[in-house]
Amino acid sequence: MKTSAMDSAAKWLQWSAPDTAYLSGKSVFEFLQPLITIAAPEFVIVDVLAGAVFGLRGVDRLGLATKDFMSKVSDADQYDWAFFYFFKERLEEDCQDESDRCLIGKSDFTVRLADSSYFYVYSANKMLNEYLSFSLAYGKKKITRLSDLDIMY
Repeated sequence: MKTSAMDSAAKWLQWSAPDTAYLSGKSVFEFLQPLITIAAPEFVIVDVLAGAVFGLRGVDRLGLATKDFMSKVSDADQYDWAFFYFFKERLEEDCQDESDRCLIGKSDFTVRLADSSYFYVYSANKMLNEYLSFSLAYGKKKITRLSDLDIMY
C-alpha cells in the first residue's frame, strides 16, 4: 500500500532557523531560491501575509505560478508573518476553507515566515529534506508526523 504525505505515519521534516536580515524581501527570495530549484514546485499558495509587503498583496489563498511568485516575493521591506505552500501542480479543489495543517499536508513543502525573524520549513520531500539537513545544518530539525508539527502563530 502506498503511503501519502497526508498519512499520519508519514515522516515530515520540520526545520527552523533565525534570519539575520529579519525576513527582508531579498533575504526571503535568497532563502527560497535553492528550495525551489531542488523541489521544482509549479504552484504556490500564499496565506496570512503580514508586514511591509508590496509585491504579494492581494493574493492570499488565490495561488500563483511559482515563477510569478518568485518575481514578486523580493518586493517587501520586511515580512512579519506568511505561509507559502508549494505544490508540484495546481490544486484541483478550492482551498479557501482548508486549515493550515491540511494545506501543509497537501503541499510538497511549506515555508512559514514567523515573527519578523524566523524561517520554518515543513517538508515530506526527500531531496529537499536532505538539503535542509546537510547544506543548512545550522537550523533546528525535527522528524515527526504531520499532526505533531509545531506550527508557529
